Formats: sequence, structure tokens, C-alpha cells
Amino acid sequence: MRSIIQTKTFALVLCPCHYQPPPAAAVDEPPIAEEEEISEVETLPRPVKKPGAISLYDDIFRKYSAEIGWDWRLLAALVWQESRFIPDIRSRKGAYGLMQLMPATLSYFGADTTATPDQQIAAGVAYIKYLDKIFVQYIADRDERIKFVLASYNSGPGHILDARRLAEKYGKDAGVWDNSVDSFLLNKSDPAFYNDPDVRYGKFYGKETFTFVTQIMEQWKYYKRSGNSD
Repeated sequence: MRSIIQTKTFALVLCPCHYQPPPAAAVDEPPIAEEEEISEVETLPRPVKKPGAISLYDDIFRKYSAEIGWDWRLLAALVWQESRFIPDIRSRKGAYGLMQLMPATLSYFGADTTATPDQQIAAGVAYIKYLDKIFVQYIADRDERIKFVLASYNSGPGHILDARRLAEKYGKDAGVWDNSVDSFLLNKSDPAFYNDPDVRYGKFYGKETFTFVTQIMEQWKYYKRSGNSD
């Protein structure tokens, strides 16, 4: 057994030190994942990746992405951002595996820390499906909704719903992420915004979530440019 600490300089994942649980009457959220510094607590033997493949799990990404209507390379980009495709990696606070879900979240979606890569990805996709159901009532365009789902995967949906309400209040399009809802998420660290009566989930530092979405979208574009086929 060896221990490797990888300090992430890219976007953090579902940080509970920023996440504020919803009021009882608000969004009913499953337990969320968290990742800050991740530790590979146990290194398992790895098969060799096929030439031209994105990861060892491309076939699994293809299988489960169909359930949420995503390009499989987008799901791969999310997992790259979360875990660098390391299936037994664990954060200091317990987020585990390829999808970096907390044990309670894994359990909520039918898995645990003994889950295979297939089971881990299935649990993560179930969480994505749950998030998509929240936003489909507000955002019909699937491509646009993906950004809201990614942001919610990182922060929990409550803060994203707050940012939508602020965007709408200030005359912006609450169904568009770029240069609209993302700007109000960034503003949720400003008391002029987080004390607004339409904000239900309090103060939030949105830069990590903003970067998380941006980097995944860029990684997805990279995978598509690199010739990885559908």
C-alpha cells in the first residue's frame, strides 16, 4: 500500500465548507460529494489503456452516457476533472472513486466504497440524472442545461438556483449560463447579493464552480478535437 497526496490546482469538487444545506421546504438533495486534496490510499493494478482511447473506462462512459443523453466524452471529461481516472482515489474528507462521491452519496445511489468502476460511474450518472430533473423544468435546451448540471454537481443545486433567481431579478436570462447565471454565482460572495431576500442558500464562493464548469467544457472540446469518435 502506498499513499500519494495530490494537491489539486484545478477546480475543487462539491466543497461542503461552502455548501449550505437547503431549508426543509426547499430542494430535497441527496448527500453530496466533496473533494479538496485527494489521496490515493490504495493503488490497484491497472490494465493498459488501448491506443487512441481516452481512458480505461471509455466503454462504460459510452454505456451510461446514453442514460442522460450526454456525449460520452463529456462524461469522460467530468471524471478526468474529478479523479484523473483513478478508481480507488480518496479525498482527505472521504470522497471516493472516479466520480468523487462521498460514501453517503454512493449509498444513496446504490453503491459504496467497494464499488467497481462500472458501479461508481453508474452512481455518478444517477446523481447527474437527479440534477437534470431539477433543471429540465427551467431550461429546455439540453446543451445549455448541461452547464447548470455540471455546476450543481460541484456546488449542489441550491446555489445554482439562487444564481438563477438573481439573474432573473436583475433582468438577465436565467436559462443561460455564460455571462448570465455564472456571473451571479460569482457574486454570491458579495453581501449585497447573498443578503438579497431572493437568495435562500446564503453566501457562496462561486469561483471554484465557475472554473469547474469551464474546465470540463474545455476538456470535452479537447477530446472531440483529438479524434475520439462517438
